[in-house]
Amino acid sequence: NHDPRLVSLIDEALSLPVDRALRSTAASAATDLFSLSDIDRCRRYAELAYSDAVAVGSDMLLIEAIESLSVALGHPDDWPRRTSLGLQAISLAERLDDGLKRGGATMMVFRNQLQMGDPLCRATLDRMRWLAERHERPGYRFAFGFMEASLLHVEGRLEECEATLEESALTVPLAQSRMDAVVFAELFAVRVAQHRIAEMRDP
Repeated sequence: NHDPRLVSLIDEALSLPVDRALRSTAASAATDLFSLSDIDRCRRYAELAYSDAVAVGSDMLLIEAIESLSVALGHPDDWPRRTSLGLQAISLAERLDDGLKRGGATMMVFRNQLQMGDPLCRATLDRMRWLAERHERPGYRFAFGFMEASLLHVEGRLEECEATLEESALTVPLAQSRMDAVVFAELFAVRVAQHRIAEMRDP
């Protein structure tokens, strides 16, 4: 949990009648801060970021606010709205002609499709493969690998999933602790499906 004094300062700052573009950016940042510690604040500030971005009329602010809302809208009841926001993000990324935002929007749409059992997730995976090849960003190659591993997991191809995870972990220069956390989250689910969870216990 965060220091209560910091939380109080953030609450006070985001309640001020300041420039809405600045507040949208700050609220998006606050969403990330609270994403793992306070889901109510996370969602409240994601909604604030989105409403301010709509009022300002900035495509960049709006897609960044949608990214924040995508984190906050985790309950299954929210998935239809998150699906709609993902499609909006695709449109905004194209309008901005921003390669980085294209990748983020594509990942958002893929996640929504996978959760909803939409077979079009394979087409979205192909789009991510194309983006990774076109832009040659290490983060894109890792994102594509993680997305592919997720689909392999859902299809029950667990050994291929694990191999894909291990391969994709070598494609991006992230701190080892962060990489371990990302890969472990998927690998844990694979081990559960394999009935091998005991292997992940500390010796």
